[in-house]
Amino acid sequence: MNDFIKWNGGPCPMPAETKVRVLYRDGGISPVYMRAGHFRWTHSQNQDDVVGYKLTMNDSPHQPGVKLDDAKPRPDLIFDGFSLALMEVSKVAAFGAAKYIENGWASVPDARTRYRAAGDRHRLIRQTEQLDTESNLLHLAHEAWNRLAELELLLRNG
Repeated sequence: MNDFIKWNGGPCPMPAETKVRVLYRDGGISPVYMRAGHFRWTHSQNQDDVVGYKLTMNDSPHQPGVKLDDAKPRPDLIFDGFSLALMEVSKVAAFGAAKYIENGWASVPDARTRYRAAGDRHRLIRQTEQLDTESNLLHLAHEAWNRLAELELLLRNG
């Protein structure tokens, strides 16, 4: 596997039209360069799982126009896929910034516990009412904002 890029399974790591040779779990190698879209890239613990691949010389990472970003995060999937939900959570953020101070949430004492509790309260209340009476915004959006604040603080501070 010395000149093959190791592959642990998942979605196809490159555009489907990219020409590759693959190394199979059983040690076999595709006989010719073929379109990446031809292969099954996910693993099912079979002999024909792709465990490595190599690009043609034309698709080398050192050639102009090649961008091998398959293992990088895809924020576009969040922004494009959840644009309406993110807008609602943004409204909650703006409401909080106007009520308190912009980004003051990050300095609240015992913040993770308090945001978890606030999210839980919104979760419970949304069982009986859809909109928060103070902000007139969705309880679910408030809950999502509190979960994001809790997550952000966990990632920042451990």
